[in-house]
Amino acid sequence: MDAYKNISSIAELIGDPVRTAILIALSNGNALPAGELAYIAKVKPQTASVHLSKLVNGGLLTVETQGRHRYYRIPTNDVVRVIEAMAVLTPKIQIRSLRESDELKVLRYARTCYDHLAGRLGVELTRVFEEEGYIEPLDQDYNITSKGIRKFENLGIDTKNFNRNDDFFPGDALTGQNANTIYQEH
Repeated sequence: MDAYKNISSIAELIGDPVRTAILIALSNGNALPAGELAYIAKVKPQTASVHLSKLVNGGLLTVETQGRHRYYRIPTNDVVRVIEAMAVLTPKIQIRSLRESDELKVLRYARTCYDHLAGRLGVELTRVFEEEGYIEPLDQDYNITSKGIRKFENLGIDTKNFNRNDDFFPGDALTGQNANTIYQEH
């Protein structure tokens, strides 16, 4: 039975170390050119090109052409959520250098993943938002409360997009100028 063939084909795409490095590099929602992704993945541009083609054909990336450059982007947050879910199952990383140790510390502390703040900082802010009554759990997301809307609006944060589909992802408040405002407040 081939009922799970699609799952294994996506897992195979994500499972390659070069493609994983590319997807993680793009998980903050930015679009990057092939040359930069090759550098990040520590492969030659021709090798990166092959991997990028597979990711585009598999629907995990989209490509935008601007002049002579091609920029790659993750098309939906679902791709990032799958990578994050898979990361939970992975064994601890074996640190081999001081640089790797420093990179991992930064990654664990705070990072953006597509549309939200992640790492310890993201977890801590989510906890505080929940304790203060600004958000409440809703399935695997959060709903912003009326108290939360008042608080964020008092901080000068536009809340009109917070309750997309009646859910609130704490990272919605933690982008750009909103993040600076919240950091200064707390």
